[in-house]
Amino acid sequence: MSEVSLTFEVQTGKDDKLFGSVTSKDIEEKLRAEGFEVDRRKIQLGHPLKELGSSKVGIKLFREITAEISVTLVKKGGEDTEGAGKSAEVTEASEPSESVEPEASETTEPQE
Repeated sequence: MSEVSLTFEVQTGKDDKLFGSVTSKDIEEKLRAEGFEVDRRKIQLGHPLKELGSSKVGIKLFREITAEISVTLVKKGGEDTEGAGKSAEVTEASEPSESVEPEASETTEPQE
């Protein structure tokens, strides 16, 4: 599990300030999507992540066993500020629940 690297595409504003933050709940959901069942209380995140770049986050697996995963925050639709070119990352595109698709204006043609 310590080889796991998660990438979150986040929206940023002026001066690359994040709109919101990445919390242990977000990390739990992303890990679950990757096939890892981890209770969010086992994720050792001192404070929500609010800056672009990479961070190491501890996951308490057993009483005295902790794995570290890499969590990278990148601009949505842009490039990350750190960690470019990591080929061993297990990444996922932006989460489907956050994407907003434009409404399709379909017209129905009469069938003959």
